[in-house]
Amino acid sequence: NTRTEVLGPAPALLAKVRGRYRRQILLKSPTRRELNRFLSSFRMEFRPPAVVRMTIDVDPVDML
Repeated sequence: NTRTEVLGPAPALLAKVRGRYRRQILLKSPTRRELNRFLSSFRMEFRPPAVVRMTIDVDPVDML
């Protein structure tokens, strides 16, 4: 049972770059271990369409 909170998706600050729309999802978790467990499960189960590019950034310097 995870306590990771999912916020979003929401438009990124730069919502459209080079004709591509961008969204961001913020994950909040009480511990890094729980967050890593959530992300590991997510990566194994989520299969986006081929036209979707996804980047995961843990502890981003900024949300730009």
